[in-house]
Amino acid sequence: RTEFATRDIWNIAIKQPGANKKKKVKNFSTNMFGETIGRLHLEKQEIEKMGGKKGKALKLAEKIEKEEQGAQLESELGKEKGELQAEFKQAYGYTES
Repeated sequence: RTEFATRDIWNIAIKQPGANKKKKVKNFSTNMFGETIGRLHLEKQEIEKMGGKKGKALKLAEKIEKEEQGAQLESELGKEKGELQAEFKQAYGYTES
């Protein structure tokens, strides 16, 4: 052919469809057994915030720990209440009802 097509017809003629282009494969390799090995890039996971399956022993231990903490708080509150009542009696001469 001795004559080239117009610019817009030329662009349509040389355009390749996107389905024929291969996607570039990154971070993958094949070992000698034919298995594909690759590297995944993930954000760091916070394991402490993730929920998981807990056994009955852990649930029981947490329940006992909470009960102990509750009992300790109650005893501290009882002591503080007694101290406040003693101060009130000393300051005003009678106890609150």
